[in-house]
Amino acid sequence: MNVAIVGTGFIASVHAKVIKGLGHNLELVIGRTEEGAGRFAKQWKGKKYGRDLEALNSDRIDVVHICTPPALHFLAVKKSIEYGKHVLCEKPLCLDEEEALELVKLSKDKDIH
Repeated sequence: MNVAIVGTGFIASVHAKVIKGLGHNLELVIGRTEEGAGRFAKQWKGKKYGRDLEALNSDRIDVVHICTPPALHFLAVKKSIEYGKHVLCEKPLCLDEEEALELVKLSKDKDIH
């Protein structure tokens, strides 16, 4: 499986360790800074890295792990679903009911479960 990780902090490292331990590929790392994403990608043998969520729109990515602070989850989850990716999100998918309803509708429209 080809995986993208959004976030480069402690919990992202936990996810990367499990991803690599299961024999999956870390295809992409998205971080707050290019430098931080690059360091994380180098440490975990990620193939690509950057700052732009648009990079998630790749046929090479099967699933996206969202490992950012909760206030940043909604946009990353929404973009991932828009691009037809399955999502594994650390903590809440979003912070309010309106965002939750939007994600439910979008996931149904994109047939992402």
